[in-house]
Amino acid sequence: MPKYVIEREIPGVGKMTPEELKAISVKSCLVMRQIGPEIQWVESYVTNDKLYCVYIAPNISTIQRHADVGGFPANRISQVKWVAQSFSLLKLCGFSPVFKSRTAESERRRLCATRLAHTSAFLIAVSLVCAAAAGAVQPAKSTQAEHAAKPPFSLTISAKPDVFKVGSPMPINVVLKNTSSHPINLVRLSLPNYKADIRDGQGALVKAKPLAEKLPDGRVRLRHAASSAMIVRIDPGKIGSNLFNFYDLTNDYELTKPGKYTVQLLRYDYETKTWVRSNTISIVVLPK
Repeated sequence: MPKYVIEREIPGVGKMTPEELKAISVKSCLVMRQIGPEIQWVESYVTNDKLYCVYIAPNISTIQRHADVGGFPANRISQVKWVAQSFSLLKLCGFSPVFKSRTAESERRRLCATRLAHTSAFLIAVSLVCAAAAGAVQPAKSTQAEHAAKPPFSLTISAKPDVFKVGSPMPINVVLKNTSSHPINLVRLSLPNYKADIRDGQGALVKAKPLAEKLPDGRVRLRHAASSAMIVRIDPGKIGSNLFNFYDLTNDYELTKPGKYTVQLLRYDYETKTWVRSNTISIVVLPK
């Protein structure tokens, strides 16, 4: 199965505590578990402002779906074509780690570098030929069938009141109803279960807040801690079996400009692998 390197831009991630980095990993694993066994996390590398994550997945769309559902940035997704390992390649070049003189070692290193360059060029050429023969990364064959399937639940949102002030909470009432003929199990994370499509009066999309935020003292803090998950069973056609909850828009979105906005919430359905959209409502944001 293909292997991918995902570049995630998270300013200040290198200053996060081990607990906060663990929280990101927990959130990633919880989402991954719901998507299915076709996506696997191998390892991640933390730099000052970026995460480099190595994943195994059938295609780029699966990697992107994991990022969308989890709310992770995925600024660049690159498929690994070839892995160069120093020990095996140096051995292939005839390089021995023990030398009797520095002059001999330098000469052997020079010869190894020449051979390695030729070997790398050959292997890269082979990988390109193989990639061309195989064609570009294809989406899963079941994509059309997945999108054709009907999600087992619906979302209905409302805001009462629908007028808020800048800086105050902006809670949205959410009703999730089982519209199928069978019970469904929903995962409730200790994280936002929704993402929002919020647009201003000109139709411009309101940006989501970054995954981490900088504190006044220079430290970086993860905005949401992922520590637990709960399975909620919703039976079809029973009174009181709907899921009622609230979602505060200001937790994840910058609503600092007064004006009129339209709001639509989305929740990912792991059964049909599609985003379920709610109805669209309007809210008004007033100055402080």
